[in-house]
Amino acid sequence: AAGEEPQQLSLRQRYQRALQLAQEAWRGTAASGERVLLHLGSRFRKGKQGELAVQCYQRALSQQPANQEARCSLAELYLDQWELEQAQSLYEALLQEEPTNPTYHGGMGHVYLFKGALAQAIAEARLALILDPSSAAAYSLLGYAYWFQGVFDHAKTMFLQAVEFDPSSEWSWFLLGQMFMELGQVEEARQAWREMFRLTHDPRALGKLSQSYKDPQEAQQALRTLLEEVTATSPQTDSAYWKPHEQLLKPEARTLPQRLLTTNLEQLIAQLTARGIRLGLITYMNFPPESLVNQTLRHVAAQHPAVLLIDAAQALAERFADPTQGLKGADLAHPNAKAYGLLA
Repeated sequence: AAGEEPQQLSLRQRYQRALQLAQEAWRGTAASGERVLLHLGSRFRKGKQGELAVQCYQRALSQQPANQEARCSLAELYLDQWELEQAQSLYEALLQEEPTNPTYHGGMGHVYLFKGALAQAIAEARLALILDPSSAAAYSLLGYAYWFQGVFDHAKTMFLQAVEFDPSSEWSWFLLGQMFMELGQVEEARQAWREMFRLTHDPRALGKLSQSYKDPQEAQQALRTLLEEVTATSPQTDSAYWKPHEQLLKPEARTLPQRLLTTNLEQLIAQLTARGIRLGLITYMNFPPESLVNQTLRHVAAQHPAVLLIDAAQALAERFADPTQGLKGADLAHPNAKAYGLLA
């Protein structure tokens, strides 16, 4: 809007102003207002503002209840928020209207995946590929399903296909690196995370690249080299953009999370102990045992006998008759969900 400086407005004020503009556009041309709302919802979703995104999509649907794009976007958002029943209801309705749409089959496949129905997830992904052989999302879905089954070779192949058809898919690059690590191919994993950062500028790639080195100095040099390369070739070289990443180059960066986590846990233990409450800590299944977070949890538990430490992987292995299914099956769709149930 003319005369307004967006940076001087709060997020909520920007949201309200954008809705006002959308409503004004709606009064002029219905399609225009609807497009503004959908675009605004997409921006909020990317900015991890799920509540605001839901409001945008619901407003669009209040004007056009049959809008498939709005319903599909809302279903994807529900998947992000782990609201699986709402997502499934939307995808089922969409598939009744358009049974040959590969995007809807892929979405339904993700619902099945997160519910632990791997066979149904794989079937939906394969059907999506029949309908669209170049669907990066369907290849990524298959990669997920094979990963949860512990079939890392197949998962790696699927993620390779996903990034071939959609090089901008940061999550496919991220998981491709994970599969290489599972297979002991460390250098290939590092290359996947380097490529992820070159193409998407996603800082998670820097974190994974750093963790792949045992020597902090090697990790620091690898990050510095990558940042210098991308800074030299990227059109987005604003110093403000890169400043957060520079923190990763400091020698203390690798130990800072550990120190913060230890301090926070120590304070929490003291508060709970004073109230006669025993703290239970659960290790992360989606991080290796030697990771900083799991090392810290074990260290803190060793220092405080009253703390109950639960090894999530071991607990699940004992729970299932087939340890492979227990460790690599549906529970990995939300790594700590069942561990919390075990604690209760």
